[in-house]
Order: sequence, then structure tokens, then C-alpha cells
Amino acid sequence: MGGLLILFLLGLYLWIAYKVVRRVPPVWGKVLAIVVVVLIPTADAIYGRIKLKQMCAVEGGIKVQKTIENVDGVFTVGLLAPALVMDMNYEFSENIISEQIYRYRRPTGKLSAYTHPSKEKVDKKLSLYSYYREEIYIDSSILKTTDFVRLDSTSEILGANTDFHYYGGWLERFIGKLYGSGSTRVNHCSSDEDSARALKILAATLKVKTTFQGENNK
Repeated sequence: MGGLLILFLLGLYLWIAYKVVRRVPPVWGKVLAIVVVVLIPTADAIYGRIKLKQMCAVEGGIKVQKTIENVDGVFTVGLLAPALVMDMNYEFSENIISEQIYRYRRPTGKLSAYTHPSKEKVDKKLSLYSYYREEIYIDSSILKTTDFVRLDSTSEILGANTDFHYYGGWLERFIGKLYGSGSTRVNHCSSDEDSARALKILAATLKVKTTFQGENNK
């Protein structure tokens, strides 16, 4: 149904454009009218992509303020916590779910692809460092997401990984709403998914404790 509606609206727009261009007398006027007809649905999409490229060049990517060595654990958010002990070899990671703090540890012994970290409820966190994400809409079409790593005792930001997500011009967003999918990201700075961007800034700022990493690689 959405596809038929889009075809109908496109045909209607082209028909109206044709009528308008025919009524413009001079040749230069017709050329100008055609340019306007083309730019009405595309101008903001072109500008948005140029703006995205500029933002990515200036603010995007990893910016490290300080690197900490021999880190044993990190406090993080959501489903990222298990990956920090299983994939990045931190001794432990922590998160909070429904106001309850959980601590994850890497199992000892032989590991397989089906091995999961241990998980326990704790009263308070041990981590000295935290990872978190901040999302801000620059405008209706561009979302800025930044992954931060922070030293909790002083709130000092150790590093950040910034990405900008572009959701298209007004026509692209309108088509998305017609299909019921809402705004869909059409471009962004990094080719990495959200979890990969988080792991990269953590790896750049919080180096795993060498002794523990060595023990798990045996």
C-alpha cells in the first residue's frame, strides 16, 4: 500500500511540475523552473550529507585524553558488560539492571564459544572507571552519539568516540513514515556498529591488567 501511495504522489508531483514548467514563457525561465522542481525534494538531502561529512571530519572518531594501564574492571551499561570479560579480558565488569548492580567474571579453565561469564549480585561496585553513551539530536535529521570513558572519582573524561547518524532529507524521512518504519539511518561516520565503537574507546583508554590478561591467554 505504501509503495502505491508513493508512486501516486510521485506521479502527481511530476504532473504538477510539468504543468508549471509549460506555463513559464522564456527558455531560461523553464530551465530555472526545472532546477527548482529537482531541488525541492533533494536540496536538504544534499546539504545534510555535506553537513554530515564536515561534522565527521571535525568531531567524529576516537579522541583519547588519557590512557590508564593495568585496569581490572569497568562499570558499563546494558548488554556490553559480559563482552568486556569474555572478549576484552578484563578481570571483571559491572552494570546495573533495575537498580541492582551485577558483577561479571571470566570463568577459569578451558573456554569454548558457549562459555558465559559468571554473574553475581553485589551491593556496591568495585570499578574505578565507567563507560556510558550520550545521544543528542543536532536537528531533525542528524543524531550525535558519543561513547565516553570516565574516571569516576573525579568525573574526568579519559576518552570519547563520536559518531553522527544521518536520517536523510525530508523526502526520505517522509517515505520512511509511509512505510511505517519511521526515520531510517541512511549514513553515518563510522562503519562500526554501536558495540564495536564502545569496545574501541575502551581498548584505547583502559588497558587490561597485564598479569590477568596473560593468565587468560594461557
